[in-house]
Amino acid sequence: LGFYVVSSLMIIGFMSSIPEREVWLLTKAGVNSLYIYLIHIWFVIIPGMMICEKILLQHGPAPAVMSLISWLFVSFLAWSCMAGEWVKYCCFYCVEPPYERCLLEVDGENAT
Repeated sequence: LGFYVVSSLMIIGFMSSIPEREVWLLTKAGVNSLYIYLIHIWFVIIPGMMICEKILLQHGPAPAVMSLISWLFVSFLAWSCMAGEWVKYCCFYCVEPPYERCLLEVDGENAT
């Protein structure tokens, strides 16, 4: 029961933190959030793991605080880059397929 109370309070807290006006980077990221979700593995997870592997091999294990700070920095940088319009070109057909063209005939009349 306590979990549901805390969850409800967190939802209310998150919803109250949403700005009423458009904020440049947040609005773009919100509009492109599905695209960001689909490609984040290619631009955040895989490069991050490769970088961590190279650092680990060269310098040994890093302190947890240093790893956390570097991951947060790389994640924020990748998120801000993926909030742009270019991300739609990577997976447009997966998210918004042009199904209208499939429903229309070549001469412009509706298909029956």
